[in-house]
Amino acid sequence: KFAAQPSQLRASQPVAATMKISNIIKAVLFAFVAAPTATGEYSSDYTPTFQDLKPIFELGHALNNLAGNVTDGYDTAWAIQVLTVYNIDRMAFRMLGQAYCDKIGMDADSTQSMMGHMESATDSVSECYGLLTAPADLGYTESEANAACVDKIRQAQAYIGKFLEGSGIKDSRFKQYCDQYGM
Repeated sequence: KFAAQPSQLRASQPVAATMKISNIIKAVLFAFVAAPTATGEYSSDYTPTFQDLKPIFELGHALNNLAGNVTDGYDTAWAIQVLTVYNIDRMAFRMLGQAYCDKIGMDADSTQSMMGHMESATDSVSECYGLLTAPADLGYTESEANAACVDKIRQAQAYIGKFLEGSGIKDSRFKQYCDQYGM
């Protein structure tokens, strides 16, 4: 909805350089989770581990940095640059979530619910771009837009918590995350 437009991306050399790096990261993420289990098949016999969802877990925690830089307009320019790059690769986290659901052999209804959480999380973060770049167009003052952005980030963290909670992985780090950011 508020994704960066291609014309905005070409105008920035630092963003273009970061795009190359982010494409490498996306390829590594996809290869990591899309690979079949050790038996060579996607299976409900596979026992998922923390490592399977570590990138999603780390995204949830990394959003604290974004929220901190948006609070009271501390470093909005940095946040906009981060969101520009994030919007280029926002589908990577959805692909990661889908690959995880496929890898463990999750049924269609559960997969749909889990992917709803990932889509809500990625959309919430993406919407921050519009809030920070054109607050007046959305009927906000700059400080109201910053507060709304922090709220969107907290919503995203809660949705990530719901995804982790529904993953079936019993790990104290996920439980701690869910307790901290859960809805």
